[in-house]
Amino acid sequence: MKSKATTHPAAPALPFPAPPADPDDRARARIVAHAGRVFAERGFRKITIDELCAGLGMSKRTFYQRFENRDRLVEAVLLSTIGPIIPELIQNLDSDRPAREIFDRHFDILLNRLLPSLSMPFLADVQTLMPETWDRIEAFRSAIVAKLVQLLRRGQAEGAFRDDVNPEVIGHIISALMASVANPSFALAHGLSLPATARSLHAVIYRGMLPLEEKRFTTEAQRHKGKKGKK
Repeated sequence: MKSKATTHPAAPALPFPAPPADPDDRARARIVAHAGRVFAERGFRKITIDELCAGLGMSKRTFYQRFENRDRLVEAVLLSTIGPIIPELIQNLDSDRPAREIFDRHFDILLNRLLPSLSMPFLADVQTLMPETWDRIEAFRSAIVAKLVQLLRRGQAEGAFRDDVNPEVIGHIISALMASVANPSFALAHGLSLPATARSLHAVIYRGMLPLEEKRFTTEAQRHKGKKGKK
């Protein structure tokens, strides 16, 4: 009998394709950099093209020669922020290294580089004012979760994760938590940052997947470290 071919989730793509940009177009680079600073601080809900151009000392004609509207500028700012990090994230998930190493590297990139680079006011405005763009971001995150589910199965075969944990259930839990908790609206409403929210979810879910023996060892080591700190 022929063995069934293993199916692999499609490689996640950027939420929106990077437009062709002239690396020598300094005006475009100035617009994106300036808008990135303004959007990070205030979001873009009340930011007009007039205000951006005034801050740049630039004509609106120059702006519209490079961006059709504010939405295209918002996407350019997003790409300038996450564009350099996403390929590294995907390359890591597609690696042939042990699953545990890939998981650890994934969360290192996510928690220490990707999420801290994103502004809460900016993301909240993307979520509420640009639903089509947010839907593409959600589709991208779903593709990443599919890769993590596949990786969890491989990690179980390698003995790195508990074999009594159902990867599909974990995938649905992660997706549900991303939709309800790990989003800018929830974080802003509760005075949290996205990295802080993600770290809490990581501590609960990822630690729950580890073999029981390793969890006991980790807990005892942390308890011992805490006692030493109190002396």
